[in-house]
Amino acid sequence: MEMADQWYVCNTEQLSESLQPIFVQSYLDQGTQIFLNNSIEKSGWLFIQLYHSIVSSSFSLFMSRTSINGLLGRGSMFVFSPEQFQRLLKINPEWKSHRLLDLGAGDGEVTKVMSPHFEEIYATELSETMIWQLQKKKYRVLGVNEWQNTGFQYDVISCLNLLDRCDQPLTLLKDIRSVVEPTKGRVILALVLPFHPYVENESSINHKFDAQYTLKRQKEAALNDRQGKGSDHKEREHSRAVHEQQGRDDDHGGEGEFPTALLLSCSIIKIGGKWEKPSEVLEIKGQTWEEQVNSLPEVFSKAGFAIEAFTRLPYLCEGDMYNDYYVLDDAVFVLKPVSNVWTADMLTKVMAYFHAQEVVFTLSSLQMSIQSYLKNLLYQPRQLLSEFQQLDQQQFQTAMKYLFNSRKEHLETGDIILDWDETRERIFQSPGVNRTLFLVTLDKCFLALSALDCVDILGQVLHVSAVNYLQPDVIGSLPNVLLEDAFRNLSSLFKDLYDKTSANTQRALYGWMKQILQKSCNRSVSICLYKTDFNESTSWVSAESLWILGRYMVHLPLEEILKISLNEIRLFISYDNATKQLDTVYDITPELAQAFLERINSSGFDMRNTSTIYRQECFSSFFMDGTNKLGLLVCFYDDLEQVDAAVARALLHQMMKCNQLRGFQAEVHKLKSQLLNIAMQNQTLNDTLGTLSDAVVGLTSSQLESLSPEAVHNAIATLNQVSGWAKSQVMILSSKYLSYEKVLSFHSLSQMGALVTGISTQSLHSMDPGELSQLIRGTTSQHLADLSPAQQQGILRKIAASGDFSSSVKEIQGAFFKEVSLSGLWKQTGYNSSMMKEKELRRSQALYLYEFLSKKSHPVDLLRYGFIVSFEMGFKASFVMKAASSPEYLEFVSGPLCVPFIESLGKIEMDLLNPGGHKRNAVLQKVQECLVDNWPGQPGSDQFAPGAAPLAPSSASPAELWEAQEALWESSSNNWTAATTLDVGPFIALLSKEELDVLAGKFPDIILQIAKTVGPVSSAEELLSAVFESVSSATASTPSSLSTPDCLGTRVPSSDEIIKLAEANIFWSDQELKCMDQGTFDKNVELLGTVSGFNNSQLTALKEKAKQAWGLLPDWKSYHIVSLGRIALALTEHEIQELDLHSIDTVSVLSQQTEWTLTQARAILEGFLEDSGQTISTLKSFDLVGLGAILCALNSTEIMSIRTAEFSAAVARIGLLVCSTPVLRQLKRMTEAVFGAAASWNGSVLQEIGTIAGGLNEDELKALDKSLMPYFQPAAVRHMPPEIFQALSPEQIANLGPENAAMVTGSQREHLDASQLQSLRLALDGARSSPPEAQSGAGPTQEVPSPAPSAGHHRRVWHHPGTVAQRSCGCSSHEVFKARMDKALSNLV
Repeated sequence: MEMADQWYVCNTEQLSESLQPIFVQSYLDQGTQIFLNNSIEKSGWLFIQLYHSIVSSSFSLFMSRTSINGLLGRGSMFVFSPEQFQRLLKINPEWKSHRLLDLGAGDGEVTKVMSPHFEEIYATELSETMIWQLQKKKYRVLGVNEWQNTGFQYDVISCLNLLDRCDQPLTLLKDIRSVVEPTKGRVILALVLPFHPYVENESSINHKFDAQYTLKRQKEAALNDRQGKGSDHKEREHSRAVHEQQGRDDDHGGEGEFPTALLLSCSIIKIGGKWEKPSEVLEIKGQTWEEQVNSLPEVFSKAGFAIEAFTRLPYLCEGDMYNDYYVLDDAVFVLKPVSNVWTADMLTKVMAYFHAQEVVFTLSSLQMSIQSYLKNLLYQPRQLLSEFQQLDQQQFQTAMKYLFNSRKEHLETGDIILDWDETRERIFQSPGVNRTLFLVTLDKCFLALSALDCVDILGQVLHVSAVNYLQPDVIGSLPNVLLEDAFRNLSSLFKDLYDKTSANTQRALYGWMKQILQKSCNRSVSICLYKTDFNESTSWVSAESLWILGRYMVHLPLEEILKISLNEIRLFISYDNATKQLDTVYDITPELAQAFLERINSSGFDMRNTSTIYRQECFSSFFMDGTNKLGLLVCFYDDLEQVDAAVARALLHQMMKCNQLRGFQAEVHKLKSQLLNIAMQNQTLNDTLGTLSDAVVGLTSSQLESLSPEAVHNAIATLNQVSGWAKSQVMILSSKYLSYEKVLSFHSLSQMGALVTGISTQSLHSMDPGELSQLIRGTTSQHLADLSPAQQQGILRKIAASGDFSSSVKEIQGAFFKEVSLSGLWKQTGYNSSMMKEKELRRSQALYLYEFLSKKSHPVDLLRYGFIVSFEMGFKASFVMKAASSPEYLEFVSGPLCVPFIESLGKIEMDLLNPGGHKRNAVLQKVQECLVDNWPGQPGSDQFAPGAAPLAPSSASPAELWEAQEALWESSSNNWTAATTLDVGPFIALLSKEELDVLAGKFPDIILQIAKTVGPVSSAEELLSAVFESVSSATASTPSSLSTPDCLGTRVPSSDEIIKLAEANIFWSDQELKCMDQGTFDKNVELLGTVSGFNNSQLTALKEKAKQAWGLLPDWKSYHIVSLGRIALALTEHEIQELDLHSIDTVSVLSQQTEWTLTQARAILEGFLEDSGQTISTLKSFDLVGLGAILCALNSTEIMSIRTAEFSAAVARIGLLVCSTPVLRQLKRMTEAVFGAAASWNGSVLQEIGTIAGGLNEDELKALDKSLMPYFQPAAVRHMPPEIFQALSPEQIANLGPENAAMVTGSQREHLDASQLQSLRLALDGARSSPPEAQSGAGPTQEVPSPAPSAGHHRRVWHHPGTVAQRSCGCSSHEVFKARMDKALSNLV
């Protein structure tokens, strides 16, 4: 549809500089195409169209066209698709907010696009038939004067195509500004351009219609009324002609049939009137779409809005018997509320206003007063809060009113708006203010204001801070007597903050809520749910108190739950909102969940009835939009005796939410497996596939292989929503789905969701480049980060080859952007700082783009637009050493810019600064200036990242830290919750064996999770051993089903045990693995392949088991090979030669293993070349990326035969490989063909090529400038031969930086002379830790104190803060853990 392509075209060069970076390019997507297809189909329904025409003619004597359309269910409008809406707002499909208001919602079809993202939907409408349509969709319809006066604010307000039919459009915008949430609220505003405003003149209205027509504000009518003549209906089959509006001015002039219009509390509209200009004119200038858009920022600013993003979209309407559809040009804006900033020009305007009011001020005195005020208020909030503490009750009330009044946040002086928004924002962003403001409010507010007002203030403070200060001692300051509404509101606030607080804080808040719930108080004004007669056999917990507790109900003791009255539990489970609450108890334990289930079942609910699992209205269909009454309790449903297939499928559908649980996934997996077997009773898998929800991930590869392509195609709507697929599973399902679709297109890919990762790289590369461009922009783009590097490279190379790379690369978001090569970036122009906001960068990319953008962007813009965040993810060292420490940058960091500055430094780590230079001191001085507003004795800013703590002043000494830690140990691990265990983290390595066994029995999932953070398997061995002992002792022994003599009586792993143990599977013996049931192996092979601690003999046992399960090696499918993981390392060279390795995707998975021998790697390389029919010279960039570590098996001749263009695109990935020195030297020669001689390389090139820089020879290394030393990747330094590394001068070594210096090996140090070693010490100075090799070498390094042995088995003896206590059981020390502790303590010192 060529004409449709023009609907989205914007000449960005004609946009102003401020608008260019915020324009969002839209495209004809699937949602729009579906609307067009439906419109085309409907317009061909001849009899229906004739019927509509007759009814419209008859009813038009006493009904408006809008009402007729509402009655007939026709004339629907289309503004944007769900994908376009999400793209414009920069949200993902799961994003949720609270309230939406759609002004002039019509039939609600456009509202329906936005509604999934909101909890409450409000709409305005006047046509009774349209109101009827809205009410059918369950939207709340507000009256004409009601939406502005509800008493609450809206998170998003949509105002779509209303302003050009409104008599007072600017007033309307100001009204919207007054009710939109002032900080995070947004307005979606659509405007037909070119702009032609007309409204109905009331004086010329035929009054006989007064009874029928009053205020009209229907956006559907506006589009209908702006229609002209359509295309010839007979030409429809040859060209789906789109009616483009022409001569709108003529259409609306003069008298005639009334065109119903869009008005919003602006003007009275009746039928039969005359169109005239509105009384309030928006100054929109220009003729073209772009010219008029350029004039709109000034229009919006007068109402207190700024444009955050905008796009060009077609405003579509269903057609009739004459035209398929109608279309107008829309500009759709995202507006954010803003306030005016003080400027010299504003001061002049204020002076003029004061003089007009006969108030005498001089400009200089007023300017001085305002400047002094702003300095004290905005840049020294500590002074402001100090004054708060001295205020009396009346003064405090006034201060709170101006800080937190949510209704009128601006003072209008003439036509100038003086707004508190920016003042508040800066106050809340200031370090240390949030904690103090919270405490001051607790201290004064409840004496000066009503409890409800105080709770509202506390809520606003908490919502803008990181709430790290919300510790148990602070909870103790909360009022213990509150009126009902205030307590409910404050409890609700703490429920919202649950995930932001520690386990200790959660328990303290539970205790505070319990205390008030139990307390006897005045029944007329309290929530007094306390039962004065409760005793040991009855519980204080009522249905209402369960609802108030919310997520804190997981802190109820087990014995308390079992005492809850059955009447109360039945009442609670019947609440409409109880299910929503139960859906959020992510950290509930199986014991507590089953206790609640027991009480629910005992209360009279039939736990085997689908009406309990689903709400009554959804009983007839398991996939209707119902809500599970059991919430996350369903994840622990254990009454399966009489569950039939229908109930099993219902339970499985609801268990999709169980992956949100904090642990206990093994239990959930077991339950799903049992329900899966029940659900498939007496039915084939093909018939039930679409009803099994995410339990399908439990199907084996052989079961998936048995599916028909048609069954997979029919179930794709369910399959594409499932998470947790194994790579082998998505390969099978993708192949079957595409075999049914026949053609690989954007449409077919957009239906696949997460299954898109199963498409082969070659298939993606063979797609049309235009459709690939759509792919990286559409909703499927969220799954692009899950594609393998080879798949991503295949997409990029195809787009690059098409010539459309320049426009496409700027649209790439997130982690996918990392795959763009540095040479590819060099070829593009037109970058700006705001483009980097949604992109994740490699270090080389960040370096290049910083250099590029700093030439044309102000340093403050690089900070403000979030480019600093890209550096955190991309190139930390470069940013700290170049950007953060440059005088030009630091000069502009003050006031509100302090917060993002220090937040970023906290994540970057200050170690990366050379401590010997002036740059570190400059940054530290700036940090001190930014922290000067912090409160003495308080920890750093609540808003800072954890990494910033070492930079902020703290009153905690190392000794105090140890005392606090010892106090934690004093509480028995028997009483720990899952959250407590997570809070303690790696510290559990210091527990005694008995205590560790207790935790492993209660929370094996969490112990395994913590074990991953401790370090290599050898360091976490005791944690894993505790989990293995706990799981194996709790599971009944499973004898081997094999009849071979050596397996008789052998205890073998069960599927449940394998899932529960994860990495702890390393403790199975070779014999136990060898005797494992084949079905158990086939079901769990992918998990077993991820266990990093298996030794060679265990891997060999598992390989032999694979042969038993899958047959001869030549018969193995690609998904079999892929599922092996580390087990593949046991394959011999001869066995590898038997495999089918034609697919680069299969080889790509094999190459992820880094332990291949040279002969194994060579066998894989030769197998791929032979089976794919390629040679080294024909390999494409995605082949090189897919081969990965296998490339290290290439010889010199083969390396030099790689095509330069393909090598250039893949060089960043090749630079991650750890190859031998001869291979690195040949790769370095290839690199010179791309980037020139080594002497010309800059920092971004050194970062791009990674380990390849380890192939530099002695002369090349010496020739590099010392300023380039920090830009070597650490792995490149580590792999330089010692005889080459010693060529570095002392100056070059001193400039390596601590991260690179820490990578210097012992053998490299042995070749250094005294001056070089001194330089190395200088480079290392400031590094918090060094790797083991660096510590064990001959060169001097920072010593790490040895741990002192513990005095007893059960008692942990704490030593001087410079040491770490060893496990009292006499086990080996934990070097990794000790390094962590030393690092934490050195930070405080």
